[in-house]
Amino acid sequence: MRALSVTIRSLLPVILATGALTAGTTAPASAGPAQTCYGGSVPYTSAHSPDSGFQEWPANEATTGPNCADINIRPTQGVEVRVCLIATGTCNGWTWAPANSWTVIASGVPDNTHYFLRFKAPSNGRVAD
Repeated sequence: MRALSVTIRSLLPVILATGALTAGTTAPASAGPAQTCYGGSVPYTSAHSPDSGFQEWPANEATTGPNCADINIRPTQGVEVRVCLIATGTCNGWTWAPANSWTVIASGVPDNTHYFLRFKAPSNGRVAD
């Protein structure tokens, strides 16, 4: 019996690493929309725009991709932000985005939409679109 327990103990790391032992555990669910969306996020740092007088990101424009249905930010400090669409030249209303928390700042945005972000104060963090 001792030989069996030593063998099991020596194989335990291999069993756990391969997922062969599942009692008391659950298999991870496939990546949900939020995980996929936020997993594709990129860092941002706003810069002062002499044209608007606000902080903006990026310097030119960003384009939404297939990972998210919304535009989301996770600033390192709370900030008011809005999304401006290049095609229409319009911006949505101001949204408060708290520090270190994902916030939807525009919802239902189609893929390949060109936009930029406008901030009321300097900001950096991550954006997922």
